[in-house]
Amino acid sequence: MNHSTNSTFSTDAQREKELQRLEIEKYGRMWIWEGYFHLNKKDHWYVASEQFKHINPHIIQDIEDHILLEGFKGRKIPEIKKIIE
Repeated sequence: MNHSTNSTFSTDAQREKELQRLEIEKYGRMWIWEGYFHLNKKDHWYVASEQFKHINPHIIQDIEDHILLEGFKGRKIPEIKKIIE
């Protein structure tokens, strides 16, 4: 304990490290695909990735479903079943 501030963390860095550990435990890892976007847009991607971790889990499922449906567009049901299995 840092007695000068009554905090359990002695530095801001320790507090930030603990917050990151708790977020990873709750939400999983965050990564950004290097080279996927132009570097002058990097801050936009960081902001978006921060916002995405606060999305309702049902919305995330809807996004995943949409991506799958787009991937299966134009395929016949037997072909989709074969892919899934």
